[in-house]
Amino acid sequence: MNAPWLGTIAALTAALAAVLLSPSIAAPAQSPSLAPESAQKIDAAATTALAGFSAPGISVAVARDGALVYAKGLGLRDVASAKPVDAATIFALGPITKQFTAAAIEMLAASKKLSVDATVATYLPNAPHASEIRVRDLLRETSGLPEYLTSTNVAAFTSSAGVTPRQLLDSIAGKPLDFAPGTRFEASGTNYIALGAIIEAVSGQTYGAYINTQIAVPLGLTTLTFGPPPPSADRTTGYDVTQYDRPAQMWTAASTFASGGLYASAADVAKWDAAFFGFKLLPKTTVEDMMTPASADTTFACGSFAETVDGHVAVWQRGGVPGASVINRWIPDLNAAVVVLANSLAFNPREIARAATFALEPKAVSVFEDPANLARARAEYGAWQHGTVDPKRYGAAMQALIASPAAREVSEELRSAGDPTSFAFEEQDAVPGGSAHRYRIETAHAAFAMTLVYKPGGPIVSINFTFLP
Repeated sequence: MNAPWLGTIAALTAALAAVLLSPSIAAPAQSPSLAPESAQKIDAAATTALAGFSAPGISVAVARDGALVYAKGLGLRDVASAKPVDAATIFALGPITKQFTAAAIEMLAASKKLSVDATVATYLPNAPHASEIRVRDLLRETSGLPEYLTSTNVAAFTSSAGVTPRQLLDSIAGKPLDFAPGTRFEASGTNYIALGAIIEAVSGQTYGAYINTQIAVPLGLTTLTFGPPPPSADRTTGYDVTQYDRPAQMWTAASTFASGGLYASAADVAKWDAAFFGFKLLPKTTVEDMMTPASADTTFACGSFAETVDGHVAVWQRGGVPGASVINRWIPDLNAAVVVLANSLAFNPREIARAATFALEPKAVSVFEDPANLARARAEYGAWQHGTVDPKRYGAAMQALIASPAAREVSEELRSAGDPTSFAFEEQDAVPGGSAHRYRIETAHAAFAMTLVYKPGGPIVSINFTFLP
């Protein structure tokens, strides 16, 4: 499910931890309205994106200060019958499901039914590596559990409506951990499969029933379901990545379970954001802890990433499953949510999300960078892309990383993205250890944020590449 996005691909030292997430998340205020010119900007971006023919239909929703202020559908939810997408049309949520799963775990913890510091064996004694991993490691995807979707049974799994969480977990039984639990982040849907199984074991309900009774019903999310609603509902057909009018072979909800099996409208996802970040389900301290990355070498927290995007700190999740491409972005300093759902995995929702963010409140950032600093940044990007990084240009903490297999993985991912088509300075901030210089780099296949931290004339303290939503 994480294949459409590259994720966080390099190290960020403790010096940058302070700039990843603002210290507090605003609570909802009185209901606002969206200025007509802002709505027009979102309309224009959505219309332009849809004209690219990478998806038949899309839905966009924006919530601000606790209220839904924009919700529109464009294009077709079903090509054969020419049925249009509207504001209530239901899409597969793919990896956005993880945000609901993480909340459900924390709700059970808040009611003293489980502890996130307990081992997985406490609740799933027969799960692979259960005695070595804490629930917290699953939430933050720092468990080291291998990705179950790489197993030899993946085709049978994704087409089966009857596959069980136990079978999904058993598919990695006997495989070693990819790394020691708690030592680093690596995206693996297996973590959230295990969390869904824990929810069922602890609550006595199925995962879908728990999400419905504890989240959907209390929050009035009428379209939120585990698995697709009946064919008679206002739901999309998912389409192929190469022929946008040909239905895709959708994965079953059972096969993605608590990692990707939920469905909802974009409007309901935006309402969910407003409620969750408005502390309707969990206390403010818990929500802020959930949205804070566990360490400085990742921007992944609990079911979401947290980092500066388009000039604003954002908490986001993006990705897809066959027949759907999605993005959910919460922007704390605007107290706003931006949600874009499409009915093809080929669709890139990033530009619409970006346009909506700037339509809400453009953030002025300096566009001037000392030419020497810009040249240094370009050189470092090229060195990482081509695997020719000189450790002598870096501080001691980074030199060990450069010599590790992780550095080779970074180079491979940057090479696969292609050469930059644009390389733009975005902002500079003072942080412990020096100044953080942030750049936006676009290629034909991806967009990255690259952050370099150093003192004038000094070695590079840290470098971070992050795929932008």
